[in-house]
Amino acid sequence: MSKCRNCYIYGHNSRTCPELTKRFRDRYDYAVETGESQASIDNAAQRLIERTGIDPRTGNKVQRPSSAKRRCSYCKHQYGRHADAGLGHTRRTCAHLKADKKVAYIANAKLRRRAIKAMIDNGIGVGALVTLTKYDYYNAPDGEKVYAQREMPYLVTKIAWDSLTEDNYQPNVLRLTRLDQLGSARAGITGITLPCMKDHEGKELEAGSHKIGDWNIDRSDNARNYQDAWLTERCPPNGLDQMPTDYYNGRSPYTDNHFAEKKR
Repeated sequence: MSKCRNCYIYGHNSRTCPELTKRFRDRYDYAVETGESQASIDNAAQRLIERTGIDPRTGNKVQRPSSAKRRCSYCKHQYGRHADAGLGHTRRTCAHLKADKKVAYIANAKLRRRAIKAMIDNGIGVGALVTLTKYDYYNAPDGEKVYAQREMPYLVTKIAWDSLTEDNYQPNVLRLTRLDQLGSARAGITGITLPCMKDHEGKELEAGSHKIGDWNIDRSDNARNYQDAWLTERCPPNGLDQMPTDYYNGRSPYTDNHFAEKKR
């Protein structure tokens, strides 16, 4: 059963939503009652016609725009509001959108293969220790909590696989828990990016035009870090069993949302 994106009620979509239709009808009535310009009244009337097929100015039925006049919201975003590329279809059937998604998935798959290989080579995975220098509440000798900056070891407990995509800028791939909080009810999760890494060809890992990591593995390079972090203890390739079985097809909700936002 469909769910309306406007009122969030099941049983209809936004195209047939009675609440949205009433909103357009109220807008038309307001334009007439307040004596707005004829252009404003005609515009409000046209929006009602597109929803109901009835002209509120005359009460007569009006033929709705044919499919040949439809314009794809994705193509309008990509090529302009009046480009011919968007005519005659919607984004649900858009060949341009499907082709662009396929290219993005291929780029994701390529990036993921390089990143996972570099993670294995550098000992980064579930079980690795990363030291972070950050402000937090820590235990004082007298048993009280003090807010201070300290160096603390964090355990990598999870890898956010889907976040590693070509279009996700500096994704927080690693999920960490502070070592002294493991098993406690107040244990929090800290998300950080991968470190700056190079693949087997010596090339820095990049997504699009930016690096996928913003901290260096070794503390000796810490002066150039964006985050004050370094890899304290490497680990074997743990956690790979948590990787989705179709991981290398490049699909990701991050990429799908990236395309979903491309509309006009």
